Amino acid sequence: MIHGHLGTLESSGLVRVAQIDPELEYLFRHALVQDAAYDSLLRQALMYGEPSLAMARQFNLREPLAYTFNDLYYLYHELESEAKAEQTLEEVLSLVDELMAEKRILGERTPAFALALHLKAEALLAQGALAAARESMEASLARAAGMPWLMAMLLSSFVQLETVAGNEAKAISYRNEARTQVERLLAQLSPELGSAFLRLPTIQTVWPVPS
Repeated sequence: MIHGHLGTLESSGLVRVAQIDPELEYLFRHALVQDAAYDSLLRQALMYGEPSLAMARQFNLREPLAYTFNDLYYLYHELESEAKAEQTLEEVLSLVDELMAEKRILGERTPAFALALHLKAEALLAQGALAAARESMEASLARAAGMPWLMAMLLSSFVQLETVAGNEAKAISYRNEARTQVERLLAQLSPELGSAFLRLPTIQTVWPVPS
């Protein structure tokens, strides 16, 4: 679905992607938004994030749309725009529920369903629903074989969850696993894609890089 719109996305300047696996498209959008955020230019990040949201809606790019909602939730929260943050969180939870139902039809053991489970976990973690987030992460992890990039993101999400829950020993264990997974993945990626992957906020919790 994403491949058909890559040319439009590239020419827009909002997302810089090559002809790569469609599941990795959102990494470049994340990198673009987060580069601005890490430089403390939150309002500049919104200049990228809000048009990216509009484009994802226009072309019905549902998985990137859900990740964009998550990006904007954190940006609005940092800017203390709590009303917008709460509205965005409600929208991402609603969209994730739709995606879960849609992907379940294709089969609960598919990569698409594993990705939908991770999207749900990210939204629940942002909401502070730790038990539900853990359940969704564990379900996604059980289906993430063959997707090393998703495995790395899930392990990194577990670091965040266990840190918030006060389970420092578990957080350290997951951090070590995540770093090992990231090292394996970077060995398989081009330098450009590897750099984009390291800019993901989830990955930054276990592999900080300079902004």
